[in-house]
Parts: sequence; C-alpha cells; structure tokens
Amino acid sequence: MNFDLEKNLTTFIPMQKPKQQIDVNKMVKENLQLKNVITIYNKLNEMLVNKQNLIEILKECNRLVGREIALFDLEGDLCYSSSQSALLEKFILEYKKKYANWKFREIRKISLDSGGILISPIMVDQEVFQYCGFFYHKDEIITEEEKMILERISTICSIVLINKKAMFDANERMKAVLFEKLIIGEITDYKELLRELKLLNIYVQESYHIAYISFNYKDKSSDDNLQMFVKVYREIVTFFKKLNLEVLIVQRGQGVLCFVPISFDDPLLDGAPEKFLHSIDKYQDSIICRVGISSTTNTLECLNQSIKEAIIAERVSTSNETVMQFGDIGILGALLYTEHHQLLRSIVERDLLEILPEEDLMHTLYYFLDNGGNLEKTAKLTNLSVGGVRYRLQNIKELLQIDLRCPKIRFQLLLNLKVLKVLNLPAI
Repeated sequence: MNFDLEKNLTTFIPMQKPKQQIDVNKMVKENLQLKNVITIYNKLNEMLVNKQNLIEILKECNRLVGREIALFDLEGDLCYSSSQSALLEKFILEYKKKYANWKFREIRKISLDSGGILISPIMVDQEVFQYCGFFYHKDEIITEEEKMILERISTICSIVLINKKAMFDANERMKAVLFEKLIIGEITDYKELLRELKLLNIYVQESYHIAYISFNYKDKSSDDNLQMFVKVYREIVTFFKKLNLEVLIVQRGQGVLCFVPISFDDPLLDGAPEKFLHSIDKYQDSIICRVGISSTTNTLECLNQSIKEAIIAERVSTSNETVMQFGDIGILGALLYTEHHQLLRSIVERDLLEILPEEDLMHTLYYFLDNGGNLEKTAKLTNLSVGGVRYRLQNIKELLQIDLRCPKIRFQLLLNLKVLKVLNLPAI
C-alpha cells in the first residue's frame, strides 16, 4: 500500500508472485506414463474386438503390463493365474482367510503378510461376478498407472462376460421352448428330439429322468418371486455346468422342472441333489429348496408321467428328507398317482376333521409323526418347548379321540397327512 500525501489518495500495488518452479523431469515421466496407459488401453480395446476368450485376454494383459494377474471367484478361489508359484499360493490362502465371502464393489488394495493384492470387481448385471487382481511383493509400490490399467481390464472382462451371458440366455430360452414342446406333445419322435438336443449340445444316453426343484423364502414375509427364481435358476445352471452336463429347464409353479439326460443312478449324479441343496444353503441362504426325483425312463411317452412323479416326490419330501425319489415312496406313490384325488381328499378330511382348521395342530402332528415321535425334534421344527409340544399333542388326542401310542393309528395319521401334503391343501 502506497500513500500519496499531495493528492491524499491511496493506491494499491499488487504483490509480485515468485516464479513457479516447473519440474520438467516429472512432467516427462507423467507424459510417458500416460502414453503407456493409452497404448495399453488401445491394445485392450483391440483384444475386446478380436478375442472373446477371457483367459486369452488375461494372458495378453500379463504380457503387456508385466505384472502377475489372477482371476478369483466370490469365495476367493483362484479361477486363473498367469503363473503358479509358491508365493501365489500363500497369497491365496491369506486372502481367503481374511476376506472370504466379502463382496468388494470398488478397486482396493488388500495388504497381506506376504505382500499385497490390488483387486478390482468384475460386474455383470450390476452384481459382482468375479475379481481380477495384480500381485505385489512386500516392498513393491502400487502406481496410479497400474490402478487405471486394472480398472480397464476389469471393465473389459465385464463386457466379455456380459456378451457370453447374452448368448447363454438365448441358448437357455431355446432349451426352455424345446422342453415346453415336449411337455405339450409337439415332439413325439425320439429321433427328432435327439436331433434338436444335439443342436443345443445336449447328448442323451439311453435313458433320462425328471427332477422337480421347489423353492421358497425362509422368511415368509419375502415375496420377490422373480428374484428368487433368477437366483435358483442360476444355481441350477451353475451346478450342472460343474458336472459338465447340459439339461433342459422350465418353470412350473413354485419351482422348476429339469430334464436330465442320464439315468439317476449314473455315477456322475452320485449325491448330486444333496450337493445342490448344500450349495443353495451356502450361496443363497435366504432360500429353501426341496427336490423330487422321478423314475428313470427311456421313452418320450412317459415324459408327463415322469413329471408327475417328480412333483409328487417333491411334495412328499420333508424338512428332514429334502430329497425324495418317487421309487422310495412305495405304495403311497402309486396311490397318489391315481386320478381319484377327490376320494382321497374326502377320506383325509373325514379322519382329520376336528383338527383340520387348526394349522398349528396339523403341523405339530405332522412333524411329530414324521420324526418317529421324537419330542425334541418336533419342538425344534415347530419353535416350541417340549412342554408346548406335549400340550398340543394332548389337544389332538382329545379332539380326534385317539391313542397316539398305537402304531396302527400313527401310521394311518401320517399317511393321511402325506396325502394332504401332496394334494397341496393349505392345512399342511
């Protein structure tokens, strides 16, 4: 500030800023890094156009970046790695121990005792599908350049997987249409069916069977059936894909029918339904599923019969026996296969008339008989105390005027309740 006494005016003289120091070396380095990133981006774009194989793209990325790259599933299991080293195995073990079932939705660095992983999610339909990542040794520095490149690689992977998913969905729709044609009888020639299946890469042996998989939310208040169907459908397809087996799938009611082109006693399917239900419990723990299996057959004329068998078997399944084969139902299966449902219904309603409107009593009696009269198991399944179960059973005895200690009466009641379950009456 400068004062002019003669003019009695005040004028301002701006302060002079010091000249900024320009780091030429830093600018050159940043330009080179940017040029390198652009070159890799262009190469990745070329790969996206010319290659649709994810593994080939990752191999090329490893060559371009010079960094060990890996592909993980949601459980932290290794799907692909550009190299197999002892250090990598150590990384994987540490990673799974620290971050199992953790869904990252953004790029992040994971620090481990043996080094680190820069990991980026691969998104498909707004959900995390897999992860790709760079591995670093203990003292290595993660650069911004590598972060940008990894984000681009994950985007390329997402595009490839979305394209594959679109092709897969189209193929699944074709299979569902074929299954519908089979059910309504549009295809009756077995040789024609084999030709159609061959076009869809499904190779039928001499026999096939039908599986019916029902699903429902454990939380009864949940009612998003479409989302539930998508989740279960995805798990079914993934499960059979791991078995290297192509099946036909179509929705029916609160479940799906599966045309499985091999005999149920084939070694490939040993314990398969139980393994599938275990995977549902593990990955979709909000959903409960049950499986009904038909008899094995080798003629198309028996298709609708097999479908009916699978649905009956599923309805006879229980919380203890979540997988049921039609052949294991015995005489009950043959009885329920008849068309005399009205007669069966009237017999059941006559025998259980006094407790039929009492849903709590019906469920308690069913679980009690189905578990061989075990009070502890019944209490657990009905969310009651053992004393509460005894109280309800006493009410049932008085209402029906029966002795639940009599084996003949217990057998008759359980048979009635199972028939009621298969007929899908709301009481059980």
